[in-house]
Order: sequence, then structure tokens, then C-alpha cells
Amino acid sequence: MSEQFKMPMQESIQPENSDEIFARELVEAIEKMKSQLNETGKSIREIIPENRNFNIEFNEAEKGVEIKLRHKENGKEKKLNMFLPPGHFFEKDESFIYRSRQKKIGYPENEVKFRGFLLSLFHEIGHSHEKIEHNIST
Repeated sequence: MSEQFKMPMQESIQPENSDEIFARELVEAIEKMKSQLNETGKSIREIIPENRNFNIEFNEAEKGVEIKLRHKENGKEKKLNMFLPPGHFFEKDESFIYRSRQKKIGYPENEVKFRGFLLSLFHEIGHSHEKIEHNIST
């Protein structure tokens, strides 16, 4: 056959099947949602709430700090220490952290004003019940 009649060799490109397309689109959607959740979560944690119906109070305790929520209108209070496992306590720290050897739940004092403070505190209380510390990379 002469050169002028030869068809150029084409790479065989397989079209994606519907499962591959769905999987790719799902991964893209999950990555987008994850990014949005991270942005939203960060903004929620850093918002200073307005018109809270309670105050967060701190009192020195025999060991550590006692943390209370006091309702602004009726004065009822809820001591958050009651949610801790026996022998555990709250104490100021550089970050929200559970330290199992010390039986301590640490919290940063400068974040009390933010909306995410209580959520992060309860997160650490959960770690204390499971006796699992965060994996901290150095």
C-alpha cells in the first residue's frame, strides 16, 4: 500500500462507562462539599454569638476549673464538669485537647467568646470518655 492511503495510527481511547463517570463526579462533589464544610466550620467557630441566653462562667475548683452555663433569665445553671469521667478536670491550655495521663481537658481561654467554644469543649469531653487523644503531628 502506498503511503498516501495509509490511515494514521490513532491511540485507542476508551470512552468512560457510566460507573466511571458517576464515580468521578461523586469524588468531585465530595471534595467540593468538604471544602465548603471546612470554610463554613471555620467561620462558625470564629463567630462571636449575639444574644446568647446563657453565660459561660469559670470558677477555680479543688482540681482545675469548674465550667458552668448560667441561663440569663432564670439563673438556672448546668455544670459541665458533670459530663466528665470520674477524676477528670478542665484546665486552661493553648488549645482544645484531651490529655489522658493527666485526665485533663484543656481549653484556650481566648476562644471562650466564640460560638465554637462549647462544641470544641464537648468534642474533647467525648475523647475523655473514649480515652483517646488526638493524633498530633509534630
